[in-house]
Amino acid sequence: MNIQKGVVTLTLLMLLSSVLLILLFFDGDLISLHSSIVSQRKIYLEQSLILQRQSISQKEKLCENQPLNNNLKSLKIEFESRRKIDRTSQFVWCERKYLFKKRPKKATYEARLSQYINLELLDLFQHKLHSPPAILPRDKVNYLYWVEEKSAELEIQGNINAVVIAEGDLKLTGKGKISGTVITGGKLSIEPAVKIVYRSKTIIDLIRSYSYWQFAENSWYDFQPL
Repeated sequence: MNIQKGVVTLTLLMLLSSVLLILLFFDGDLISLHSSIVSQRKIYLEQSLILQRQSISQKEKLCENQPLNNNLKSLKIEFESRRKIDRTSQFVWCERKYLFKKRPKKATYEARLSQYINLELLDLFQHKLHSPPAILPRDKVNYLYWVEEKSAELEIQGNINAVVIAEGDLKLTGKGKISGTVITGGKLSIEPAVKIVYRSKTIIDLIRSYSYWQFAENSWYDFQPL
C-alpha cells in the first residue's frame, strides 16, 4: 500500500515538474507577447489622443467648408495618422441643413409655405434671405427673393430666373416671366401679363445654395463600421 502511494506521489511530482518546465519554456514568449501588446496599445492611445484633439479642433470648420454643389445630406470625414505602420483612424459625420423641406415640382404653391420651407431654421439662413426690390430686374442669374410682409406687391419687368417666397399674401404685377417657382404663406394673385413657369435647374441650384453643413452631434467614433 505504501509502495502504491509512493508511485502515485512520484507520478504527480513528475507531472507537476513537466508542467513547470513547459511554463518556463513558454514564459519568454509570453513576456514578449505581453510587451508587444502593451507597446501597440501605447502607440494606439497616443495616436488616438492626437487624432481626437485634431477632430475636436477642426470638426466645425471641416463640416462648414464642405461643398454645396451636390445633393448629399450627410458626409463622413476621416482623420488619419501619418504613420506608415500602425495607422490609426477616427471619423466624424457632417449633416446638412436645408432651407427647403423638399423640392418644389411645379410653378406655384399658394398658401403652402410651411410644407416646403423649414420655418424653424429661418434664423440660420437669415443672413442670406434678401427682400426683393419693388420692381424685379431682368436677369438670367438664379435668385431667391424672400418677402416678409403680410401683404406685398411685386412688379415684374422682363424675364427672370427666380424662386419667390412670401410669408403672407403676394400680388405679382407688370409684364414678364418668372422661371422657377413661387411659394406663399397666404393668397397669390397674378396679373394676366405675368407668367410663371417651372424651371428645375433654378430650383435645384437654389436648394443647394440655401443649405449648410454642420457637425453631427455625438457622431465621433474610432472604429471602421462593418
